[in-house]
Amino acid sequence: IQVHRQILSIAPDRQPVRKRLIELQLKNHAYQAAEILAREYIKKGADDADAHRLLAHALEGIGFSGETKALDEAIQEYETAERKQPGDIIGAERLAYLYRSKTNDPAKARQIMDALLKYNTNSAPARLARFRFFLTLGTPESAKLAMTEIDEALKIAPGDLDARLIAAETAAQRGDAATARRHLAAINPRPANDLRINLIEGLIELGEQRTDDAIQSWRAGLVQTGGANADLTWRLAHVLLQLGRVRDAEPLMSQYRRLTGGTEPTPEYRYLVALAYLRMGRTNEAVKELEAIRYKMDKALEGQLY
Repeated sequence: IQVHRQILSIAPDRQPVRKRLIELQLKNHAYQAAEILAREYIKKGADDADAHRLLAHALEGIGFSGETKALDEAIQEYETAERKQPGDIIGAERLAYLYRSKTNDPAKARQIMDALLKYNTNSAPARLARFRFFLTLGTPESAKLAMTEIDEALKIAPGDLDARLIAAETAAQRGDAATARRHLAAINPRPANDLRINLIEGLIELGEQRTDDAIQSWRAGLVQTGGANADLTWRLAHVLLQLGRVRDAEPLMSQYRRLTGGTEPTPEYRYLVALAYLRMGRTNEAVKELEAIRYKMDKALEGQLY
């Protein structure tokens, strides 16, 4: 970020550098800085769909802090991006999420995800986006629709690595170890040292009550990345806390906090903190942490939070 700022101070018209700086600020959860840069990026002539999605992403991050007007404007920017590039999968998925969760308009969200297929009639990534959408609705009917989307993605692209891994992970999370293994076995060629495979194998082992094996699988994955994978770090810390091994989990919690960055800790990190408080018998502090993030958590963790 510092280097990109220096470049812009010397050559303020270099739009690709400004775009990259916006992306870096978003990764750093510096949403207000990203918003200012994105508005300047558009003002200087970048009026394409990607530019409006960047601004929408920044506004969405600001909105999660409690500024509801920012969320309204984020929706407008995502809609602008959609008009400029109909059928963009990432933008449609984010727009549907905001309509569903922030404006409480699931019908509009469903309409957006259905329209996505008009522009992506034979697209596995579009089917996977619809899978994620239905899965987060949290009803038995939507769960069935989600699994239908996975099946459709695999019909379109049987060798699609992402589709196979998502299907395997979903099966593992549902406790269907045989199906999860079948999807992993169908990956050919199997990539060497793929962290996502480590993750799924750990989930299978966890579902089979082989906790030590799951921990070993995830530790092996972390070793491969030098401890730089946030998802694996979180999951390993989470399992250790569930087992009551708070001291073992604390270094991983600190590492996860560093990996996710930002001036404010993420809801997922604060959830780990709350779980650690519970295991240490500090119930009031745990409740305070959970109350603070109860409307900010990822849908997949809401049940555990409650």
